[in-house]
Amino acid sequence: MATNGSLLYESSTGYFSVHVKSRELVTAELPFPEIWLPLSNLDLLLPPMDCSIYSIYRKPSSKPDLSFGSAVEILKKSLAKVLVHYYPLAGEMVANSSGEPEILCNNRGVEFIEAHADIDISGHKLHDPDGTVQGKLVPPKGRGVMSVQLMCEGFVVAGTLDHRIGDAYSVGMFMAAWAEHKSTSSDQFISRIYHLSASALNQLQDLSSTDGTRRTKLEAFSALLWKLLANASGDAESSCRLGIIVDGRSRLSEGPRSALYGYFGNVVSIPFGEATIDDLKSKPLGWAAKNVNEFLGFATNREHFQGLIDYVEGQRPNPMITRVCYRGADDGPAIVVSHARVLDPCKMDFGWGLAFLTSVHCPSEWDNRYVLLLPSPLGNGDWVVYMQVFRHQLHEIEMGGGGIPQPLTFQHLTPQEV
Repeated sequence: MATNGSLLYESSTGYFSVHVKSRELVTAELPFPEIWLPLSNLDLLLPPMDCSIYSIYRKPSSKPDLSFGSAVEILKKSLAKVLVHYYPLAGEMVANSSGEPEILCNNRGVEFIEAHADIDISGHKLHDPDGTVQGKLVPPKGRGVMSVQLMCEGFVVAGTLDHRIGDAYSVGMFMAAWAEHKSTSSDQFISRIYHLSASALNQLQDLSSTDGTRRTKLEAFSALLWKLLANASGDAESSCRLGIIVDGRSRLSEGPRSALYGYFGNVVSIPFGEATIDDLKSKPLGWAAKNVNEFLGFATNREHFQGLIDYVEGQRPNPMITRVCYRGADDGPAIVVSHARVLDPCKMDFGWGLAFLTSVHCPSEWDNRYVLLLPSPLGNGDWVVYMQVFRHQLHEIEMGGGGIPQPLTFQHLTPQEV
C-alpha cells in the first residue's frame, strides 16, 4: 500500500511507513579486471533463490552525536573497502555459453538503499517476519547478486544475497569483514600542516646516521615517521609500509638540458619498504633510516624507471595501482612521503612578491596516508610539512615525536630579526 511515495505496513501499534530516501550502487574502491567466475559444483546444487540477513541496533547512548547520515557514510565507505576482497558480490549473475550460471565480476556495484521508517522498533512485530520483515526491513535484490539497506529508528542493517553465491557461513564472514573495515573508515582522515626547523632536521640526521654513514634529511625524517606510524598501530596489525615518491626525470634524461625536464605529466615511482611493527618499535632510528636508504636505492637509476615503463606496457589495459597504496585485509598501515623540492615558492612571484606559504590539500575522500615536504619560503632550510593521516596516528606523531614537527604558525613564516 503506497501513499505519498511511502509504503504503509502494520505494526503492533498500528501502521507505519517505510520511505526509500535513496538508492545508489557502491563499487569496490580499487579497480580489478573483468572476469567470469564459474560457480562450484556445490553452488550449482542450489536453485536460484535469495536469502536475507538483518541486524537491529539500538541507537548507541555512548555516541549521542552519531547521526543517521554519519552511519550511512560509515557503511558506504567500509562497503567499498570490503568489496575489494569480496569482489564477486559487486558483480552480476549471468549465463555462460552452456547455459550455466556464472558470476560476471565487473564491479557493477552493490545496491545500497537508505530507508526511513516512522516506527519505534520496540513496537515491531518481531515474531511475524513474514509480515514485518520481508520487503520492509530487508531489501529486494536487484540486478546484481546482493543488495544492502540501512534504516533509521534505531539502525537496521540488512542485506539480500543470491544463495548460489554463498551459504550462511560465507555471509557471516562477509558481515564480519564489513564491520572490521568500519573500524578504519570511522577513524577519520585528518589534514594538518607542520613546521620542521633546520636545527631539528640536523638533529634527526645525527640520530639516524650510524656506522659512519650520513643519512639524508629525507631519509632521517621518513624513518621517524615510519616508527611513529608503527607506534600508533593496533594489536591486529603486524607490519607497516613506508613509500617515498622518486622523480624519474633526472634518472631517465640524458643530461641537464634534456627535453624530459620540460615534460608535463607523471614521471614518478614509489619504492617502499615493509617492516614488522615489533622491529620498528624496538630498533633504533638508525636501523629504520638504513632500511629507507636501501629501498630508495632500488629506484634511483635509469634501469628501474625503464623497467617500470615496460612492465606497465605489458599489463595494459588491466588497471593497476602501486603496491604501497593498496591495503589488503591483512595489511598494516602504510604512508607515502613526497619531497617536493622543485615546488619552489621563490619561483612563484606574479608581480606582487613571494607567497609566505605554499602547500597542498588532499580531500578527506582521498583514502591514502600522505606526507608532502616543502621548503620554507624563508629559504632558511626549514620545512613546511603537510600530512593527511588517521586521527589516532596524528596523535602519536604530535605526542611521540618529541616536538618534531610542530604545528605551523604565522611566526614560523615570519623572518626573524637578527
